[in-house]
Amino acid sequence: MTSTEVCAKLRELILREAVLPSERLVESVYAERFGTNRNVVRRALVMLEREGLVVIERNKGAHVRRINPKEAIEITEVRSALETLLVRHAAERAGEDDKAVLRQTLQAARQTLAQGSAIEVGAAARRVREQIWRISAHETGRQIMLTLNSQLIRIWFHAILQPGRPEQILDGIERVVKAIEANRPADAIEAIHAYHAQSMTALTHALESAGAVFDLA
Repeated sequence: MTSTEVCAKLRELILREAVLPSERLVESVYAERFGTNRNVVRRALVMLEREGLVVIERNKGAHVRRINPKEAIEITEVRSALETLLVRHAAERAGEDDKAVLRQTLQAARQTLAQGSAIEVGAAARRVREQIWRISAHETGRQIMLTLNSQLIRIWFHAILQPGRPEQILDGIERVVKAIEANRPADAIEAIHAYHAQSMTALTHALESAGAVFDLA
């Protein structure tokens, strides 16, 4: 098993909260669990540290990073500002092929909503947004957005389960998509601002309900 594969498996454990904040990630334990060696696990942990999911301390090893409320809000604010830039670029440069892909991805997300899984709806909505980032052709911004999303993903699991949130997410994303399809940057910016305002409200509720998991005790 490669370090990239181990990284993916560890990431999944962290995001599903099978490994809790501040819990140690012992190299030998996961090397045995995944049928590999400690060097591979060590490289995987370094990857996760770059994503902001893990902290590695000298002579202490690695543990799952704990996000506090202030940091979560700051990350969300930075993400909002950066995604505004990407949405503007996408609206300016989207071609017919790009628009077709966006419509298909959004339609798939709507179909997921009909199946009733909030978690799957959130994942489908992220795929729509990732297409928007791709269309923007702003690779640096896209990579930063992926990293920021990784850092917030555990809180996102709490937010997406709020009543009505899946529908709200897709309605907000659809407004952004329609503005991009019309190549109207100003409308796209207005739509993404509204989307992130709703996201901030959902985040606040998630932080309040999650309690000690996010350092709110």
